[in-house]
Amino acid sequence: QDMYFLRDPLKNDVKYQASAQPFLVLGMLVAGLALGHGAI
Repeated sequence: QDMYFLRDPLKNDVKYQASAQPFLVLGMLVAGLALGHGAI
C-alpha cells in the first residue's frame, strides 16, 4: 500500500500534463497560423 500512495501523485501529475498538453499545442498552432497570415 505504501508503494500505491507513493505512485499515486505521479499518476495524477501525468494525467494533468496529458490533459494540459493539447491546449499548449492548440495555442502554438493558433499563434503559428496568426504569424503565417501576418507574413502573407
